[in-house]
Amino acid sequence: MPHIIEFYSGTKVDSFSYSLEEILNFNYTELEKIHNYIQLMFPTDDTQNIEKEKPYVAEEEINKFKENSAKGNQLRNNLFNSYIKIMDFYGFDVLKNKKLRKSENYNVRKNNWISTKNHNYLRLTRIISCLKLLGLEEYAKELFEALKIVYDENKIVIGQTTLNFWQQAIDGTLPRVPPKTDIFYNDLKEKLGKISWGA
Repeated sequence: MPHIIEFYSGTKVDSFSYSLEEILNFNYTELEKIHNYIQLMFPTDDTQNIEKEKPYVAEEEINKFKENSAKGNQLRNNLFNSYIKIMDFYGFDVLKNKKLRKSENYNVRKNNWISTKNHNYLRLTRIISCLKLLGLEEYAKELFEALKIVYDENKIVIGQTTLNFWQQAIDGTLPRVPPKTDIFYNDLKEKLGKISWGA
């Protein structure tokens, strides 16, 4: 059992490094420098993670997130809180109409993640996939729309390959592993060490 339901119910899972509450209290430095929380915060159904003993969501858990019940509402609300937290890290405010607006400190925050071969591009791929998978599809769409604007403002730095993966994440056509011929992701994985696809 992947234990994502327990994690998103606010329970401390022994096999996980952090509780949801602990992650939601991370500061900007911790959100940037710590790498293994993102798979807890935004899990996907990538079954590669079963063998790697990393968090993933099984079909029954996906259904729990999506169900029209008190439990389903709790899980989606906690996922939404995670989304608000990470969007603040990237310099966005989440509005009531589900759209994203650049925050007052966007110009400061963007310096942390808009750079060549930045690992946050992979994180954002994962976030889009997770939101779409676990019942917050409208937020996933708005995140993708916001990222397209960011891309248009920083095409050379971000690159077409990254935009293509964001597009595939929202379309649900994302490959399970990066193509071996893709220089961007090969360089990134070599730089960061072994990381889960989309992490």
